[in-house]
Order: sequence, then C-alpha cells, then structure tokens
Amino acid sequence: MTDKVNINFIRYCRAFLEERCGLTSLEAKILICDPELGSQMDEVKQKWVWEDLPSAADPDDFLVPKLFDAPEMKRINDFLAQFAKEYSIRAPRIIDYLQSIGHPLGNSGNGNVIEKNKNSEINYGKTLLGVFINIALTFWLFLFFVLELNEFINPIQNSDGSFTQTVPLLSTLGIAAWLGLLLRKNWGIFLFQGYLLFTILYQSVDLFSNFGLATITQLSLTLIIGISLFFYFKRNAGFIWVVKK
Repeated sequence: MTDKVNINFIRYCRAFLEERCGLTSLEAKILICDPELGSQMDEVKQKWVWEDLPSAADPDDFLVPKLFDAPEMKRINDFLAQFAKEYSIRAPRIIDYLQSIGHPLGNSGNGNVIEKNKNSEINYGKTLLGVFINIALTFWLFLFFVLELNEFINPIQNSDGSFTQTVPLLSTLGIAAWLGLLLRKNWGIFLFQGYLLFTILYQSVDLFSNFGLATITQLSLTLIIGISLFFYFKRNAGFIWVVKK
C-alpha cells in the first residue's frame, strides 16, 4: 500500500478504537504504538487487502469514510477490538517502550491515561455543528413525513371538486435513511443518497411544470445542501455527536 493509504489506515484504526472500543484519543494513540500490534497488523493488513477487499478496490474507499460496519472491515475491526480489551495490561509495557525510544507519548505516566483536561480533546466548534446538522435534518425529515401523512389521511380538495391524495413514499424513505444514519449503518448512507436523488428528480419535474424563481431557488438549495450533507455523512459514516481534535 502507498504511504497515503497507510496514513489513512492508521487514522481508521485510531477512530475505531475511540468510537467503537471506548478508548480515549490518547489511549488509542498509545495502543497504536504497541510493537506487538504493529508486527501482527502487517500480516492482518495483507490478508485484508488480498482476501477481504473486492478485486481492484481502493482501500481508501473503506478507510477514509470509516466504514466500520462494512463486512470487508470485520477482520481489521476484530483484531483491533482484541487489543483494545487488553489495553490496561499492555499500556505499561507500551509506555516503557515509548520512553526507551524517546517518543513524546512516553511521558503519559503509567498508561492509565486520566487526562488532565479531557475536554480539551473535544473540538467544540465541529461538535456543535454536527449536533445542529443532526437535529436540523431530523426536524426536516419528520416534519415532511407528518405533512405528507396528513395529506394522505386528509386529501386536498381542488377547485374543480376533485381530491389530491399524497402517498408518503418519499418521506418514508427519508425516515428510513434517518434511522440508518442514526445507527451509523452503510445502508443509511445508501438510503439517504436515494432520498436525495428522488427529491432532486421530483423538484426538477416541478421546475419544468412551474418554472420560476421559487422553483429555481428550491432546486438550487436542495442540490447545494443535499450534496454537502451526503458527503458529510459519508465521511463520518452517519450521525456524529462528538468530534475530537
């Protein structure tokens, strides 16, 4: 693997240890420096590349968005989880090793890592932004689901006396996508992508039938906000509530 892929691999490992194994940022950094983990990881990584990834697949497609729940990542995840369970036992030896080579993390005491200011590890700006995005999207999706459901139960009467009944298929897809994003599942990102595509398609049809500033603005905002949210959720593998530095 290239140096860039190796860097992304280390970032993936640290993120998995923090988000799925419960280690702090500092504990994850220390565990990654375990010489035993490093020597065994080389073999596990080779098997992962040759046996688990689809042929001609780019490892970064799984590492950069941190697809923890992808079946292709199970070998790596199981390996990391095993070492994470042994952290309290391994930490003192790792600290001794880091001190012997003059590594900055060698000054982390005995490795139990009760950080002096644990809150300093949290990026409050990005965390607040993430919480706002999660809450705003939740409100948006459920609002339209309720509105479409109400129009389905109580059809709108037209001027000619006929009724228009809305079937809440699109908003139901949005709720399913929301659940997947909340649970940080790959299918959540897939459904959210589908929800965006169908929304853009619906608004494009509306633009042709009701061409005007309002429909142009609506479609433009949907494209900009929707695409930005898709890549945001893909990068974070779903909803993220705490962003660490």
